[in-house]
Amino acid sequence: MKRQVENPNIFAQMQQIGDLEHYGTPRHSGRYPWGSGENPYQGDEMFQKHLSKLRKRGMTNTEIAKSMGISTTQLRAKTAIAGENATKYRDSMIFKLHDKGYNKSAIARQLQIPDTTVGNVLRRENEHKASSVRAVADTLKEAIKDQKYIDVGHGCESYMNASKDKLRHAVALCEEEGYEIQLHYQKQMGTGKPTTIKVLCPKGTPWAEVEQAKREAKIGFPNFHFEDRDYKNPHRLETPVSVDSKRIQVVFADTKLPDGTYGKDRDGLIEIRRGCED
Repeated sequence: MKRQVENPNIFAQMQQIGDLEHYGTPRHSGRYPWGSGENPYQGDEMFQKHLSKLRKRGMTNTEIAKSMGISTTQLRAKTAIAGENATKYRDSMIFKLHDKGYNKSAIARQLQIPDTTVGNVLRRENEHKASSVRAVADTLKEAIKDQKYIDVGHGCESYMNASKDKLRHAVALCEEEGYEIQLHYQKQMGTGKPTTIKVLCPKGTPWAEVEQAKREAKIGFPNFHFEDRDYKNPHRLETPVSVDSKRIQVVFADTKLPDGTYGKDRDGLIEIRRGCED
C-alpha cells in the first residue's frame, strides 16, 4: 500500500534545497536525554554550524528564521544562547585541561583555538578567584567586628553560601593579615564525643576568653550571606524582630473584611498595614 503524499510538490522543493539538516530543538536529542553526550552543548554547536552554512549561502536572518519556522526575534535569542553556551563549554574545557596539567599551547592545540584565547580565559578566572577570595576574607573580618569570634568550621560555607575552597583560602588570607585560628571542643549531647569548633579571631586573643565565649554560646557562624557565587554585596543577617501577637489578625474564610470581601477571597495572602513606622 502506497502512502499518499499530502503535498506533491514537496519532493520538488527538496530537490531545490539540495540537502536537508536537522538543527535540533532546545534540550532534546532524540531518544537520549539532553546533556548525556561528552559535550552537553553539542546541539548548540550544530545549530551554529548550520546557521553559518545558511549565511554563507547568502540567506538573510528573515529567510533563515522562516526556514526554521520561527520568528526573527526567536532566531536572535537562539543565536545568542547558542553562542553563550559554546563559550561556557569552551571555558570549561580549558579549565579541565589546565587542571590536568596541560600548558597553554597544549590546550590551544587540543581545542583548536588561539593561544591568546586560552591565556585570556585563564587570566580572567585567576582574577575572579583572587577578587572573590578577597571578598570573602573582608566579609569574615567585618563579621569579627560585630561578633569578635566566629565559627569557620564545617557548615560555615553553606551558611555563607560560599564554596569550601573559597572559604578555606579566605581564612588563610585572614591568618596572613592579623587573625588566628583556635580549636575548641564541644561535647556532643547524643554521643558524648567531642566536636571540634574552628574559631577565627584577632591574633593574640586569650584562649580562655574564647573558651568562655563558647560556654556562653557566643560563638556562631558569620552574620553575612552571599546571594550568589559572584561574592558581591554580602547581605547582613539581621536578628528576627518579635511582633506582639495583638498586632496580628488572622482572617478566617467566613470573616467579612471592610471592603466587603471575605477571608476565603484572600487565601494565603499576608498583608502589612500601611503607615506603620516600623
